[in-house]
Amino acid sequence: MPNQVDMPIATGVQVQASPDGKLTALLFKVPDDPGAIPIAVAPRELSRLVGLMLSQAGEVAARITPDQPPEELRVTPVMASHLGVAQGRSDTEALMTFRVGNLDLTFAIELPQLVAQCERLSAMVVKSDREPPQ
Repeated sequence: MPNQVDMPIATGVQVQASPDGKLTALLFKVPDDPGAIPIAVAPRELSRLVGLMLSQAGEVAARITPDQPPEELRVTPVMASHLGVAQGRSDTEALMTFRVGNLDLTFAIELPQLVAQCERLSAMVVKSDREPPQ
């Protein structure tokens, strides 16, 4: 996406939580500035910011979603401390909320897709008594 507004484009970002967990600092590195531009965000706004970023990514994904998910996802897992599941906006949708520290993220997923993924996961992790887990 081209720079549509007259401002610098970040070339790097660091994230730091306050010791009490009540604020998250976002430190943006920009060209021609030896330091970083700091912004402190409360948990509610951090959740909103990440949600907005994911919504933007979702809009792009809606245009270019492949027919099948990739065979392998190369990601760094983030441990969620809590998981909530609720009925979605329709009879075929579920909402899943993940809490990671002071950040809550809610995702919508179609029930058939969720059920299929759970079945695949169950087949991967449930072993017979004769097979030790690897």
